[in-house]
Amino acid sequence: KKIAIAYVQYELDSKANILDLQHTFSDPAYRGKGLAGKVVKAAFEYAKANKLKVQPTCTYIPVFVKRNPEYKDLVAKL
Repeated sequence: KKIAIAYVQYELDSKANILDLQHTFSDPAYRGKGLAGKVVKAAFEYAKANKLKVQPTCTYIPVFVKRNPEYKDLVAKL
């Protein structure tokens, strides 16, 4: 049985080219290991590769962008 130890919940609006990052989760047993940052980074890399803007609905996304300013230009201006 596979379990998710970390993930980012998202919704893709392909018409508007927006990847809405809605929620980030890390299993409590694995928190503090940078897993949320890894899954969010993967989401930003996906957005970058597919010419999408990221809508930062999840409260962790602004924290991630502040720590990783190279992704700032991918954040949708709402």
